[in-house]
Formats: sequence, structure tokens, C-alpha cells
Amino acid sequence: MPASRLPSLCHTALEYNGAVGEIMAWDIDKHRYEVKLPAGGDILSLRPSNVTQQCRVEIVGIERQPELNGRIGDILGFDDTTGRYQVRLAQSLSDGRDAFGLRPAQVALAVGTAVVIKGLQTSEQFNGHMALVTGSEMIAQQYTIQISGGKQLRLSFSNVIC
Repeated sequence: MPASRLPSLCHTALEYNGAVGEIMAWDIDKHRYEVKLPAGGDILSLRPSNVTQQCRVEIVGIERQPELNGRIGDILGFDDTTGRYQVRLAQSLSDGRDAFGLRPAQVALAVGTAVVIKGLQTSEQFNGHMALVTGSEMIAQQYTIQISGGKQLRLSFSNVIC
């Protein structure tokens, strides 16, 4: 599993905010990740909302800075207050900038990324559910995701966070 950073919204154990650990397992009964920290080897049991995967993304759908579209970056964290990922570009722009705050609708996650569903209006029962990205349609900016039990949904990029 990918390395993950514990974002600043990890209120239950503030001393771990910003820590990097490795996801060891998903506890289906508790609906929590088991995350091992390298320093000291502590294992934390964390809700998905308290973990941000560090994953590679493609930037899409940016109108005000179109030079960012198609660029590759890494998600470093998610700010729940602003609803934006902190993304660092794999290659800096010509002016040296390499870090941006981007909405979920502005990043395309890779197939195989674990996500949490959020912001659904008509199917609210799925909000907060864990899912796996199994496909994406870049033009429509939609993912095909699979939730537990094998059910598949098509959701907008803006309706999931990793």
C-alpha cells in the first residue's frame, strides 16, 4: 500500500499531524486503516478522514492557469477547511512555482486509488463510504468506483477524495 501522510485534521492525536506512515491494513469491522509509523513503530487505527494518501495525479480542468493542465504532481495533503489538495508538481513551472492548492475536480486520480465518497446530493447514503477507483473518463471528469459488495458507481471527480 502507498505511504500516507496524516493531515492536520487528525484531531484525536495532534502529535501525529503531518506524520508519514505506511498503511498496513484496512479493518473492515472498524472501518479504519491500521497505519504503522516508522519512528518507534507505533501502529495507529485511523478513520479514512484522518489519512491522506500520497499519490500521483494529473492536473485537469484549470481555466485560469491552463499551463497546469496535463502536468503530473503528487498529493501531499488535503485541507478540509478549503476543500483543496496540496499538490507538488513533478517538474516546476518555468517561473519556479511547484506547489498548488487544487480542488478534487482539478486532479485525476489513478486507477487503484482508494477514495472516500463525499458531497453526493441524490445518493447521500454513499457519502463517507470507502471505494476504489476502477476507471476514469477524462473528458467527462468522472470516475468509475467500486464500493464494498462490488457495487459500481460513476461519480464526478469532485465527489471523491483520496
